[in-house]
Amino acid sequence: VLTETGKKIFFLPPVEFNVFKSFTGLDTPVGSIKANPNKFTKIMVIDDEEINYYNTDFGFIFHYANGYEQADNTLIVDAAVLPEFPSAKDIRRFMKGEIVGVPKGQLTRHHIDLEKGKVTKTLLSDHYCELGEVHPDLTGQPYQFYWSLGGSPDSSNELLTGIMKVDVENQHTIFQ
Repeated sequence: VLTETGKKIFFLPPVEFNVFKSFTGLDTPVGSIKANPNKFTKIMVIDDEEINYYNTDFGFIFHYANGYEQADNTLIVDAAVLPEFPSAKDIRRFMKGEIVGVPKGQLTRHHIDLEKGKVTKTLLSDHYCELGEVHPDLTGQPYQFYWSLGGSPDSSNELLTGIMKVDVENQHTIFQ
């Protein structure tokens, strides 16, 4: 994530890559990745002068919605957070149409307090989402609406079967 002020924010989940299996052909590079959900996800914040690290609960992120800096020296990062790292084997089976229990991401706001070194999280929608966007003119800035593929929280369907719009200021979701 790149803020309007130039801060670069990276989420580093606790994953390990099995180089031996990958290079010997015993597994694919993606297939050899294993996550450790008992460890923290590290957040690395880079600005012009320094690099700082912050810890947050485990979560895996493929797609970020937006990030920006507030006047009180807090960074905001919104992303579709998955509760676990999806296995390559399950994704392959899912792509073939099998029901496998692929983890579902939910739009989550991370508040990174740069002064206190503390990270808190807020769930912005109970719907499942992925591949979200904000208005391109608001990238790196505060925004109100997020759009993405979505899934209803009461559905047993693994697919994201609709489009959702989230008002992040009021935590209200419209799903169709």
